[in-house]
Amino acid sequence: MAENVGLTISRCGRLAIPALLFAVSFYLATPHLADEFWYDEAYTLIHFATGDLLTPFTDYSAPNNHILFSMMLGLWRGFLGIETLSVFGLRLLPCLMFTVATLVVWLVFEKISAKSGALAALIFATSHVALNFSCQLRGYGPSWLPVGVALLGLVLHLDNPRIWTALLYALASAVAVGIVPTNLLVCGVLALWAVLDSIPQKPWRNGKLALRLLWICATPFAGLLFYVCVFPELLEHGRKNWNADATVLGVWGEWLWFTLKDLWLLAPLLVAGVGSLLIQVMKKTEVALGARRQLCLIVACLVLPPVFLLMPHNVPYSRTLTPLLPLWLGCLALPVAAAVKALRESLPRVGAAISVLLLGFLILSGVKREAEGAGYGQRYGREDKPFTLYDMYCHHGFHPLKTMEQLGELAGKKKITAFTDTSDLFALIFARSITQKFEAPFMYYRSEKIDAEDMRRHLVGRTPIFISCSLTRAEEMVSFLREKIPDTIPAGLEVREICNAGFFKIYCLASTGKDEADAGFSPTETRGE
Repeated sequence: MAENVGLTISRCGRLAIPALLFAVSFYLATPHLADEFWYDEAYTLIHFATGDLLTPFTDYSAPNNHILFSMMLGLWRGFLGIETLSVFGLRLLPCLMFTVATLVVWLVFEKISAKSGALAALIFATSHVALNFSCQLRGYGPSWLPVGVALLGLVLHLDNPRIWTALLYALASAVAVGIVPTNLLVCGVLALWAVLDSIPQKPWRNGKLALRLLWICATPFAGLLFYVCVFPELLEHGRKNWNADATVLGVWGEWLWFTLKDLWLLAPLLVAGVGSLLIQVMKKTEVALGARRQLCLIVACLVLPPVFLLMPHNVPYSRTLTPLLPLWLGCLALPVAAAVKALRESLPRVGAAISVLLLGFLILSGVKREAEGAGYGQRYGREDKPFTLYDMYCHHGFHPLKTMEQLGELAGKKKITAFTDTSDLFALIFARSITQKFEAPFMYYRSEKIDAEDMRRHLVGRTPIFISCSLTRAEEMVSFLREKIPDTIPAGLEVREICNAGFFKIYCLASTGKDEADAGFSPTETRGE
């Protein structure tokens, strides 16, 4: 009887950890289910995640198409039905993938180093950067699930090579690349780790081991088969899609900075843990093999990404490295867990309390960062340069739905033509398709290709309205119109803000020096909160 009770308690304990991880990750991610969509997400929904299974595989007109995730998102939209299409419903898919990825991180790091799985999963699930991407309708966050499964397959294969473990790694790594092609870098980290871990076995003398490593290194390239119909476009966008303003030091420094910003209180444990692992490696025991494997994974994560950043003539955007997060943050847990283990051995009476306090600290600090908005709310000033991994897409000030509602109010007073620029257009168009609450005003694309007569025709009997994120950009649109159709926009008018929906602002033309806009809109009567 006592044995049965003990067995039941043990089983409940094993279930308690994944249940806690699922609850924490889901709780911290759910506020982002209400984040309104932004340009790239709307572009993906309009052009690629349409529900047509072939569209993602045959159209790569923009790198917004994360092929396999676009396909999944299109199927998800079809499953929900157009009547229930909502920001919440759409974001639920990547949110669920994030919570499952958290459980995979726990499982795989528990196999790499016993007692480090829960720590790795909590560091990942409470990271503000991970949460920033957890519910986005792009493939970067959903990549975490196949990346974690690929690592799990690789760990199992290195421990006990089997056909099914090799296939698990191969399939998961190919899927990761099929979502985002730059995930070849993440798979490269895994392959480098496998090579470093196998060096003591002298693979150059062992043909069977050499073939296994070749399989591990080559398999992720199978993911490029998903791009077979769009490969020329993929290469062309790959050649252009770099951030001209970034530097290798800036991108890599940003990653180091966000890590310290979230986890600086763990720095002493991190340093002590690395020292503990190095000491263990010097011992000729089975413990040394485990410590060496952990250090090899840490080295692979530290070495390969900076080398990758040096390869192109321009540096990629910081988000390109986002799928690396489960490995990067999981590797932080390895030395921290080693330090905690040393503390527990030296202080056995309070060992359990140390572990509980550490896990509690991670959960509470994650909740606190999210409650305070962390990197949010700091990008709207004239001199602000946002920390792109924290505040890349201005979720908390980006309200296209609210903008469309305000445009609806304006359209009820006068016939209007709404102009906006390329960076705002698709989010607004998609907002219009969701709301369907009013006859939407005409959305116009500011482009040199637009015919002047066509533009003039759309302004006949209508009042021009300008949607932009700043007065400067609105004035640029007015200058553009005056250049294209000088007889349509009278002289002596200035741009005046009449509505503010957060990131988007709505402007009209008013006579210089007058309080009221000539268009008939009061600058204050429809101003947002």
